[in-house]
Amino acid sequence: MSRETLLDQLGKLRRFILVGLIAAGVDIGGMQALILAGLDPLAARAISLPVAMLTAFILNRAYTFGASHRSPGEEMLRYGLVNAASAATSYAIFAGLIELVPGIVPALAAAVGLGLSMWVSFFGAQFFAFGKRRQA
Repeated sequence: MSRETLLDQLGKLRRFILVGLIAAGVDIGGMQALILAGLDPLAARAISLPVAMLTAFILNRAYTFGASHRSPGEEMLRYGLVNAASAATSYAIFAGLIELVPGIVPALAAAVGLGLSMWVSFFGAQFFAFGKRRQA
């Protein structure tokens, strides 16, 4: 890997992490607001997570990876699939921690799930959702 390619990848990772932190704020902040409004933590997270995913899509498309050379519909579908895998990973870790660790703070469980699922999202977005179309 050339130095230029490595620097480009590190720049994308840095922007991806920044976007992820913003989306995590939307996710955890929304979840906490819904919990304060009386929702169960699992239901609150099921609502806040898709809102955070939409936030991440918009910012990653504009700021991190740019648009792919696919149709907007195909790009959105691919991004949705990546985020479904990432969300399933994040939610499974979150739910497991809520169920298995007595007294864990829901925000901490969500943060752990987000941190571990970040890698599914980064590589999926870079190579599948926003990656260049292969020539046939």
